[in-house]
Amino acid sequence: MQKILTAARAMETRASARNDPESAAAVAQIGARIDLLNGSMRLWGWVALVAVGGFFEVYDLALTAPLSPGLVAAGIFKTGNAGLFGFSDQATFIAATFLGLYVGVIGFAGLGDRFGRKAVFAYALVSYALATFVMGLQNDSIWVCCWRFMAGVGLGAESVAIDCFIVEIMPKHLRGKAFGMCKSIEYSAIPVAALLAAILIPRSIFGITGWRWLTFLPAAGAAAFWIFRRNLPESPRWLASQGRREEAHTVLDAFDGGGQPGGQSAPVAPAATEPRTAHSTSPRYVRNAMLMMIVYFVFQNIAYYGFSNWIPTLLEAQGVPLKHSLFYTFGVSLAAPLGPIMVALLADRFERKHQIIVIGLVAIVLGLIFAHSVSSMGWISTGVGLTFANAALSFHGHAYQSEIFPTSIRARAVGFVYSFTRLSAAISGYIVAFALTRGGVATVFLTISSCMLIAVLTIGLAGPRTRNRSFEEITGQP
Repeated sequence: MQKILTAARAMETRASARNDPESAAAVAQIGARIDLLNGSMRLWGWVALVAVGGFFEVYDLALTAPLSPGLVAAGIFKTGNAGLFGFSDQATFIAATFLGLYVGVIGFAGLGDRFGRKAVFAYALVSYALATFVMGLQNDSIWVCCWRFMAGVGLGAESVAIDCFIVEIMPKHLRGKAFGMCKSIEYSAIPVAALLAAILIPRSIFGITGWRWLTFLPAAGAAAFWIFRRNLPESPRWLASQGRREEAHTVLDAFDGGGQPGGQSAPVAPAATEPRTAHSTSPRYVRNAMLMMIVYFVFQNIAYYGFSNWIPTLLEAQGVPLKHSLFYTFGVSLAAPLGPIMVALLADRFERKHQIIVIGLVAIVLGLIFAHSVSSMGWISTGVGLTFANAALSFHGHAYQSEIFPTSIRARAVGFVYSFTRLSAAISGYIVAFALTRGGVATVFLTISSCMLIAVLTIGLAGPRTRNRSFEEITGQP
């Protein structure tokens, strides 16, 4: 955090020392041009292309549970204390997944601020594809976990760049819809992974066991989409923040078919130069914003993964046979890609922080109803609703955190905050396991409902408004 605060302090000092109104106005004009875009097909196409990177992260996470039994069946993973370090190899596999994501986020996400969002896209997806393919060739548990870790590093860096890029290329009146589309594409990986696991894990195709196909397929897909993304433009806001304004105007001409020529002036939000917003770029503002989002994501992720990663187990604890619980889980997973895209229709009509609060409270109610349901209809209906709400919360949270940080430190700030989501996801399993052992399903949902309540109260009490506001108005900087 200290490095990010130092960067914010340096940014504030440079702005005061430079005192160049003409330069500041030129940078603000880039933001004003973006806010005038009407959302061309090309612009939405770029959003879809970057969202594919997030698809592979979600696929990787969704595959964590079903892949382990395939590795056990293949004789590569050991259960109980026969595994690595005296623990089940599945535990080490899960730890390697989240540790890789954590290292990728905390160690490499900041490269997007220094070298650009496009540079991260160029290398992150390639490293994931290579590491995942090599993992599929391994026959020893320690090397499977090592290459799983390496794949997570690439995905961790990619996930931060995606959020930064989308919030920087979309006009303020379309940011919510853009994140809804992005997260819908990403979360479609959940039913895809569940379906592929059910089909491939019990089988060998061309003499290759099913678990290996589950790694080869996304590796090939990631490599193919990397080719399509080679012509992805750089973020115009990032270019402007680096003083490369002519390049930024050129990119914008292509975004909306040259809708407003770079030489014409766009209205600039007065908040960009008014002294009353200057405090927003101070280290104190950045620190408070990061702490707020860390608290939100830590507790929201415990609630999110406390349900999504434990659906079969929670159903079994309710007396549902394993075969039926897996079927119910697949049915519930279909709601994941639907949540963001449907809520996105209203995402820019209401204040984002208020939507987070309302959806969070709905998730709490549905979770408590799920815990006391006694029929398959009750479990499926409330499970679908809860998955829908969690997915909508996730996309609102990603959009919100990307909106409240200045462009020059956005990747570092978002990366630092996002790193805590990986850690909280890692510990969520232990929290749920403890609650389930001590008090059953009702205690589990009481625990995750309490976490969700803390999350939404944090945003409600401390979060700034972002709806239809430019970055100049929100943060005092482009």
